[in-house]
Amino acid sequence: NFTQIGPNWFQDCTGLVSYTIPSQVTRIEDGAFWGCTALTDIKLNNNVVYIGTSAFEDCTSIVKMDIPSSVKEIGAGSFSGCSALTTISIPKNQEILHDLTFFNCTSLTEITIPSKVTQIAGAFEGCTSLKKVIIPEGVKEISIRDLIKASLRMRPDRIVVGEVRGAEAIDMLQALNTGHLVFRS
Repeated sequence: NFTQIGPNWFQDCTGLVSYTIPSQVTRIEDGAFWGCTALTDIKLNNNVVYIGTSAFEDCTSIVKMDIPSSVKEIGAGSFSGCSALTTISIPKNQEILHDLTFFNCTSLTEITIPSKVTQIAGAFEGCTSLKKVIIPEGVKEISIRDLIKASLRMRPDRIVVGEVRGAEAIDMLQALNTGHLVFRS
């Protein structure tokens, strides 16, 4: 009897198509299914409380992921590179969406952020098909860089930004080079 899917246990198992997390498992550790490119069906039990960093990174065939409400933490990059992922349910008890959690999930078109989330830290970078994000009023921190990138994806006529002092300046300069002609602050 094991209570966790250990770090990198199934990493690069390119023939793995389906897996049901056993009922006694409470943790899916870092990189557990990293690179399982044929994995299309993963069933999480209602006892899982932790999904580690890069746990499902580059699982390019997963289309839908239902994360049970028992999950208290989703690590950075957990679903990074899941390019076929179109639907994901984020548990309502999540408070932070870590860096790169859904990085390059290029098929993801819509997401609802749970009401308990207070911080979104670059979680959706590279989600080029993302058209709709529903953000609750309780969110206290979204980086200006994330907002600029998200608004550029919508191909606006203009973007009004009060102040640019950090990494978001690079995104604004790149936007100038790709056809967004005028920026004013």
